[in-house]
Amino acid sequence: MKHNKYSNPGIIFETLSKSILGDLSNNNLKNASRKFYLLKKYFMDKKRELYKANAVFNKLLYSESKDSVLGFKFLEYLMKEYYEVVDQKILKNELSLICEGFDRISTKKDILDTKIDNYKLFASFKCLLDDPKNKLFSEEKMHCESVILEHLKLNKKKDLTGYHILDDEQLEEQKLAMIILMKEFQENYRYVLSEEQKNVLFKYLTSSSDKSFLRWIEKQKKSILNQLEDKQDKIVTEVLKEKLDLVKEKINLVGQNNIVSSEDLINIMLSFELKDNLKFI
Repeated sequence: MKHNKYSNPGIIFETLSKSILGDLSNNNLKNASRKFYLLKKYFMDKKRELYKANAVFNKLLYSESKDSVLGFKFLEYLMKEYYEVVDQKILKNELSLICEGFDRISTKKDILDTKIDNYKLFASFKCLLDDPKNKLFSEEKMHCESVILEHLKLNKKKDLTGYHILDDEQLEEQKLAMIILMKEFQENYRYVLSEEQKNVLFKYLTSSSDKSFLRWIEKQKKSILNQLEDKQDKIVTEVLKEKLDLVKEKINLVGQNNIVSSEDLINIMLSFELKDNLKFI
């Protein structure tokens, strides 16, 4: 099945966002700021076709359906909306320009090879959108549809109450906050982030709402506290036990008042570091 990720707005947005996080976590602020400039230019301007196209992919990502009949109907409407709101000629030009921008930073392949969770979903949707041109075989079309319908059903099982798609101003605000947070974190703690710590930042950047991120953080808190509890029984030094109690107290305070502050994020990331250091006790 033919799919070109360089022409997929949903994939470009997510890989670019995650690539920015990767640069920040590796203290490459120059590349991060250059990539953020492209993200802001093409995905935060409501007049841009990439902004309009990504808004449709966002609807796919956060919508739900209780059965296949409604799911098919939603997919049909969404595909129709895509071609009604997005000027394909201008979109093609913007895709070319943003890829040229990638090549000036590193290469478009390097940036768009970044792994993302929603690759299969967005690729399936784009293949269906391009079907008249690509002429999918019946089994290929069925495969793409089944990927999307399964996603919509899984969303129905999740608690998506209160989610919202971030608008351009909120996205800019969130990403700028992330850059400031990462700079502060690396200036104060000066080490390369682990995969778990990078994942915290990526979830913060891409969660559909504060509520969904808070639910994810609560799961991480529970897991970390359970692991620290197990290790505490093996610690014989009273001073170290007291320090561990202080850490647990800080973790328990994360997410108070139903919001995750920048200080909370730092405490969660430091707790992952502590957990790794206690592995061999």
